[in-house]
Amino acid sequence: MTSDALRTTALNLNGQTKHMGSVRACSDTGDYRPGHDDPRNEPDNIDVEGTPKLLGLSVIRLERLSVTVLVGEDGHSFSVHEGLLCENSPFFTSAMKKEWAEGQKREIPLPDDKPEVFNLYAEWKYTGKLLSRLSPSDSGSNGGELTLLIDAYVFGEKVQDRDFQDATLDALIMSTNTQDQEGKKWFPSGAVVRRAYRGTLAGSPIRRLLVDMHNHNGGENWIKEENDEEFLVDLVREMYASRARPQQADPTRANVNSCSYHHHTEDRLCYDHTAARR
Repeated sequence: MTSDALRTTALNLNGQTKHMGSVRACSDTGDYRPGHDDPRNEPDNIDVEGTPKLLGLSVIRLERLSVTVLVGEDGHSFSVHEGLLCENSPFFTSAMKKEWAEGQKREIPLPDDKPEVFNLYAEWKYTGKLLSRLSPSDSGSNGGELTLLIDAYVFGEKVQDRDFQDATLDALIMSTNTQDQEGKKWFPSGAVVRRAYRGTLAGSPIRRLLVDMHNHNGGENWIKEENDEEFLVDLVREMYASRARPQQADPTRANVNSCSYHHHTEDRLCYDHTAARR
């Protein structure tokens, strides 16, 4: 499959990895650009198969006027329907209250966030899917995608959108289960893990996932000087605890139910089921 074709393919969150390969750790700290400087100008970043789902979106969620979201230092402009933007996000719901300037102007500034991250969030809001921009067939290419997904999860923490966080976590699992052209898999490590820890609180599901990924797949070369201290403490504790369950399967495999890492409770449907009803 070509790189362009992959850009229009949604991440298969329920897929399985059939071939095992060697693994590498990704500590990429550079800004991730999904193909072009302006992600909104990408004609091929639309999920064609998922687009018809827009016709099923609730009229209540789309009948309100659009909100302008200015992202990054340069104020990259996005226009999103208020109903969708505020759905499942107490952060945006609060920002749109009439007593706040943002609600009166219908304009929300996010100067500390990245346009490519918000672009991913907006796509998720409208399609219920997270789209892969990089071809995993290119050697090491999914390293940048791991960084984007970590940043997206941290953004979900900021706007308090738990369904989006659960989806990015599943996409992260799928990405680490995808082999590159050399048959290798890439995992977050070093500075990438530090980004996740600095953007979340103790007990966060993504922290548990990163610890499990290291415990079940990592090697000594994964431990770098830039590792977060909290992460190292969590990892050592889990390594000691795992001695009592030596037969435990790797919970970060793509064919294992990932709801144990999700925010939703047992009495609440997973985002995967609610998105299917759109």
